[in-house]
Amino acid sequence: MQFSLIILCVVDCYKIDWHDINIKNIPTGNALYRYFQFYYENIQSIYINKDGRDHNLKNVKNIEDFIEDNPNRACIYLYTKI
Repeated sequence: MQFSLIILCVVDCYKIDWHDINIKNIPTGNALYRYFQFYYENIQSIYINKDGRDHNLKNVKNIEDFIEDNPNRACIYLYTKI
C-alpha cells in the first residue's frame, strides 16, 4: 500500500518536529529508525505510541499494521544521548 504518513516526533520531551513519509518507501520500524538517524544525532531510543503505550520502533515489523487505528498519523518519541 502507498500513502503518506504524517509523524509527530517529540524529541527529548521538549521539541516537536513534523515528518511526512511515504509508507511504501519506509515500511518497517527499523527502516523508519534509519530515516530518523539522518535528522537527529546521538539517538538513544525511539518509541512509537499505540493506544497510549510506547513500543520500541526497531521492533515494529510492519508500520502499516501498527498504525491501523490512525492510518495517516503516528506519534514518535525520540530520546538522544546527553
